[in-house]
Amino acid sequence: MFIYLVFHLVSFVLRPWFLYKFQDESFLRNWVGLWLQPDDHERALWIAGIGLIMFVLGGLAAERIACGKPEPTRFRSLDRRVILGTGAVFLLIGLVAFAYYSYNPRDPYEVGQNRFRVVDTSQGYTSVSTSTSYITSFYNTSTGVFVVWIAFLGFRRWMIPLVGAFMLAVLYQGYARTRYVTGLFAIIQTVMGRRGRKWPSWQAGVLLFVAIISFTSGKWWARDLVEQGAEQAFSTAFEATSANFTGEGAAFINYDSLALTTYLVPDYAPHSNFLFYGRLVWGWVPRAIFPEKPIFDFPSGYLSTHVQDVTVRGLTVTLIGESYMAFGIASVVLLMTFYGAFFGYAVARSFAYPAASVERIFGVAMSVCMVQIARDGIQSIVLYMMLYFGPCAVMWAVCIVLGLPTTVALAETPTAGEKSGTPARLAAGAAVH
Repeated sequence: MFIYLVFHLVSFVLRPWFLYKFQDESFLRNWVGLWLQPDDHERALWIAGIGLIMFVLGGLAAERIACGKPEPTRFRSLDRRVILGTGAVFLLIGLVAFAYYSYNPRDPYEVGQNRFRVVDTSQGYTSVSTSTSYITSFYNTSTGVFVVWIAFLGFRRWMIPLVGAFMLAVLYQGYARTRYVTGLFAIIQTVMGRRGRKWPSWQAGVLLFVAIISFTSGKWWARDLVEQGAEQAFSTAFEATSANFTGEGAAFINYDSLALTTYLVPDYAPHSNFLFYGRLVWGWVPRAIFPEKPIFDFPSGYLSTHVQDVTVRGLTVTLIGESYMAFGIASVVLLMTFYGAFFGYAVARSFAYPAASVERIFGVAMSVCMVQIARDGIQSIVLYMMLYFGPCAVMWAVCIVLGLPTTVALAETPTAGEKSGTPARLAAGAAVH
């Protein structure tokens, strides 16, 4: 919940304040081609506030219910050989995917080497991603491997160069920067669970702060450091960071996207009802397997088909905006309450299990992908849970197929370091395992 509140503060509080103080709508004017009036912003802020309140209330109520349930007596474990062997396979696939992505054009809109192809449909001509995007997503599962290794084996010295090299590679690529920060947070969160800590150490805090600052510094400053020298790199990083801290940078696009959505719907584009939720079923299937997969069943594509005068390509409408598009403020109340309850219950219940358990890893994956889902919409939960929790799920399946035991009885008494948790027996089973 704290992660979501921070996201809301940056995206939906600071940005409107800068708009009010400096009257700057450069992003909406220059990129989207739209100049909103004060009442348009007021409507967006009302909707954002209602969505936030319902999300928090739903989450707190569900968390209370989860913490009131009996403490678990058993948890799911993984075999050490499966952890190391399957994890190594995932990392190998990640290295291959990373190399493949580095070889391909870096511009996501460049049509080349079969990254994108033009499809003629009844909805018109459009560029759709090929299965390449699924291949390049595999290297993000490396975070999921590191989380499993740390949860079950502890943080070992031989993991430091692996984790460090992976984070530096992602930083250099400039791709999936949000996953770079949330991936690091997932690793820190897992280490905290193993050590029975409620808050990260100051070293971890500094590391996370540096990661966040590097996030605000723009996509390509790390590559500029290697390819163009320190002067160019730090100049680019300073400009991007300054833009974010003065309300003009990419960190504030979330509010602009919401304001755009609430302006266009329903006056220029009809309510979507529940169109987007079909992607939870078929969205992950490659188009090569499902050629008739709908193209415009995501929010920005839906707006593009109904409103030709504005540019929404590449934008996300946020979880609140997606909820509003369904059938107005009533759907914001209903859906945001449901999302808050879902996340609140899932995270609280998962963290009732020991640090070295499949259940706890699920909770870590759920908590760190909350920001991604708040930005991208509920359809992203399939992708991001697959990335973060996928390795653990595969390892669990391998243990079942091989007939290895996966259920372990929880210890009767908690370890000393875990007594500060809620419920108390957060990692008692880890000591037994």
